Formats: sequence, C-alpha cells, structure tokens
Amino acid sequence: MGLTGRLVNDTQTYQAERGRGEVASAIQCYMKDHPELSEEEALKHIYSLMENALADLKCEFLKTKDVPDICRRLVFDNARAMQLFYMEGDGFTVPLDTEIKEQVKKIMFEPVA
Repeated sequence: MGLTGRLVNDTQTYQAERGRGEVASAIQCYMKDHPELSEEEALKHIYSLMENALADLKCEFLKTKDVPDICRRLVFDNARAMQLFYMEGDGFTVPLDTEIKEQVKKIMFEPVA
C-alpha cells in the first residue's frame, strides 16, 4: 500500500515539486540512475511499477485468509483512496471540494458491486 501511494503521488506531483526545488521523486531518482532515458520513459516505467504493485496488492487481498477481513479491507481501501486522490492531479494540496468528499464516502462506505 505504501509503495502504490508513494508512486501515484510522485507521478502526479513531481513537476510541481521540481519547480519548488524538491528533487526526491521516483521519477527523478529513476532518471538519475538511467540518464539515457527521457522523462517520459521514466514516467512510463514508474507507471508500470505502480500497476504491478497494485496487482500484487489485489492478489494478496484475495488470497490471504489468515488476516482478518477488516484489516485486509482497511489496507486495500486505503490504497484505493490514494489512487482516487491523485487520479487527476494532486488531491491533497488542492482544495477539497464536494466531488472528492463524495468519492471518499463511496470508497470507504459503499461495497464494491
């Protein structure tokens, strides 16, 4: 869950953070390790890592039965909320509007059909 949240945050906020002088994002670190790659290629790689981490999280959620369901659901729903907050940009530093509040309520309190 922490990995997916970190990566989704970095993919949506790295440009604004770079503009403020912050350089510790997954995209910037990957580009430093692979200077031959473009920013677009690094971003594509980070999206791939995020998709794999989400797939792993879903598998663990479905196959792990020795952890109480409420604990598994808490971790899974938290990862889903992070994806929502950063779906269209930085969901934490923009003003919370009614749409985000309604989406959070749906994620946390309505069962998946």
